[in-house]
Formats: sequence, C-alpha cells, structure tokens
Amino acid sequence: MRGAVIPWVAAPLPSQTISSTKTMRIFRLLHGFLLLSAMACGDRPAPPGLPSATVRDSAGVQVVENRWVDVPVPGWAIGSDPIFAVGDLTGDRAYEFTSVTGAARLTSGRVAVMDGPVSELRIYGPDGSHEVTLGRKGSGPEEFGSPVLAGRLPGDTLVVFDRDRRWVALVHPEGGFGRSFLLGPEAGDFVQAQGLVGDQAMAFGGGMFFSSDEGFPQGRVRPRSTYGTVGLDGSPGMSLGDIPAAEMWAAAVEGGFRAWRLPFGKITVAAAGPRYFYLGLNESWEIAVYGLNGELSSLIRTDRPTPEVTAALRDAYLDEQESRADDEAERVEIRATFRDIPFAQLLPHYELLRVDALGYLWVRDPSLPGETSSSFSVFDSEGLYVGRMSLPEHVHPLEIGTDYIVGRVTDEFDVETVRIYPLSRGP
Repeated sequence: MRGAVIPWVAAPLPSQTISSTKTMRIFRLLHGFLLLSAMACGDRPAPPGLPSATVRDSAGVQVVENRWVDVPVPGWAIGSDPIFAVGDLTGDRAYEFTSVTGAARLTSGRVAVMDGPVSELRIYGPDGSHEVTLGRKGSGPEEFGSPVLAGRLPGDTLVVFDRDRRWVALVHPEGGFGRSFLLGPEAGDFVQAQGLVGDQAMAFGGGMFFSSDEGFPQGRVRPRSTYGTVGLDGSPGMSLGDIPAAEMWAAAVEGGFRAWRLPFGKITVAAAGPRYFYLGLNESWEIAVYGLNGELSSLIRTDRPTPEVTAALRDAYLDEQESRADDEAERVEIRATFRDIPFAQLLPHYELLRVDALGYLWVRDPSLPGETSSSFSVFDSEGLYVGRMSLPEHVHPLEIGTDYIVGRVTDEFDVETVRIYPLSRGP
C-alpha cells in the first residue's frame, strides 16, 4: 500500500555469518499503593496469579526480584489495525524500502523513516504522503554510508548514526543538517547505536569484534563488544568497557575464519530510555540498569523458567535455515555447515529490549522457528513486572510512544512497510 491513514480499531489484547581476519495498571490507585509498599517494606504483595516482587538494597544498588506470571498488562491493548502505513512496490522509490533502519513519529503526526541501504531519511505526512528526503549515499557532509535512526529529540530533531563513518548527525525535517561529530576510538570497533538516553546522550555498543593477535578463534566463542554513551555535543559519556556479545561458532578458513551465530545461543541486548541505559547479558534472567554517569542503579530479575532446546526445536531451526536457500546446492551447504555447529542447551532468556516514552521496559521473548508474532514482558520505570503484551503479526517495534507503536512489518515476499498501531494504557 502507499501511504494510508487507517481508522483506529482498538482490539484486546537467526542465523548470522560474519567474516573477519581482525580485530498494571492493576488499577492506578492500587498499583501506586503496591509500589509504595514495595519501596517501604521490601515487598510488593499481590493476589495469587498476579505479579509480585521483592525489592531490596545491595550495596546501594536496588535489586528487584519479580515473580513472573503469564498474565496480560491490565487495561492495556494494542490495536490490531494500523492507524498509519507506508511502503509499497508500485515503482515510486519514495514509497519503497530496501531495509528500514529506524522510524519515529514526529509531534506533528508526520513520520520519519530511515532506509539504510540507500542512505535516505524520508519524511511522510500524517496521511502517508512523501514530503521530503534528507541525505543520500556518500561520504560528504550531508551524506551517509550506513545510517540508522537512533532517535528523536524534543522539537523533532532526529539523531542519525552512520555506522560506516562512525558519524553522528542531528537532522531536522525543516532545518536540515545541523551539528555533527565523529565517535572516538573509545567506542570500539563495529559500533552500533542503541538509542537515546533522554535528550542528553546517544548509547552505543553491540558490534562484535575479534582479534587475531593470539590466533584465530575456534569453536564456541563469545566475542567482546564495547558499550557506553556519548553526549549529543560530542563530549565523552560513560563507558561500561568490554562486554560479552553473542555466542558464536568459529571455524578456520583460508586466510582467516568464519563465525556463525550459535543456534539459540546467548546474546547481549541493550536499550536506552528517558533516564537509563539497560543491558542484559543473558547469563541469567537479569537486566542491569545504568545511569548516565555509568553507575549501576538497579538490577531487574525474574524467576521465569528457561525452556530447553528440544529436538523438535532443533529440527524446526534447520528446516527454517534450509528454506532460505535459493537452490539445492545451497541447501546441501547449509546442512553441512550445521552438522558441525552445536545448539545451545537452553533458550536465551530474552532477545530484544525496548523502552517506551513513559519509561516502561519491554523485554521480548526469544524468537522461535515458525512464529509470526512477538511477546513481551513489561516492567514499569521502577523495574516492577506488570504483565505481558503481544504485538500484531510480523511487527518489529522501532519506537513505543505513550499511545502508539511504530513498527517495521515484513511480509512473505520480504516487502517492508512502516506502520503505526494504537496503544491503549487503560482509562
């Protein structure tokens, strides 16, 4: 479809290859009372079958131990039909997306979409009509190499991060390109943007790096990554140092090595929000919360059990990998590759973090073969678990506002659209 505004209809509720040689509302009054109780007495009691938590202090760090139950967030709902949609294959480049690497809803109702491979930041009107394109492919002052839309500031200034050039640019839909700066070497190699911490800093990290200084890696490895922040004026921010990245399987090839994502292996996930930076290593069901100064503020935990990787899951994973092959020769190669790569014994605890405009943390379950929708555990700004939410099918969330979700949707033909769904948080 081309741009479309669709009436609000509220409703209730992989494998990666890298080549390298270097390198609740329960009711508002009730919820408020329970929160005060938790902070004062150390417990958040609840009737059987509802979330509860114990909050304690450990050497100045707040530790929130949540009892996980599979219940929806009371009063919340995501509409099944979008209220905005843009993207089609009609031949007009302004409405076609190669690969969306960020999108944000502006205060005027317009929508900004970054199409990464073509290095274009496009602005669409509230009715989905294309208004203006900013940037293009290149290495000049108003050009991008491999850009992502890191977030939106008050006043609708957009923060763009160019991964190839390690360049941060502030761009306004009307004013065009403004201040820009380069990330320094302290950000590490293959750096990725992780969103904005309020209107003060951009968080980064997640790019895996390998080193051949002590020989090429072999077998099961978990390479390192660098996480931290940089001020939006280019000033250095906090640094968390080297952090384990995703579990990989490495094998030597001529002139170097190849690394594949370990099937169902551990993965480090991060997200930035209005006040904090969130980081989960997947060693346990725990997410660390850091302030802008880099100090650990709190730890969010749950007692949710971790399922085993069954034989059926392994078979489904291999079937899914083979389904992506273009011909029989490629299918044979895939089968041969995965004969040597072990599977993790347990599923990861989580796979993606998002922080919404009100400071709620959304934690996505690991993706399983054949699944078409994603489910999230939601925690309030104090780290208290409030319930579960499921997105419409094929929606990958890019931005969660106070009353909407901007998502990238990919259909069976790999055609991408950007859609906005209404989010109701109850009366």
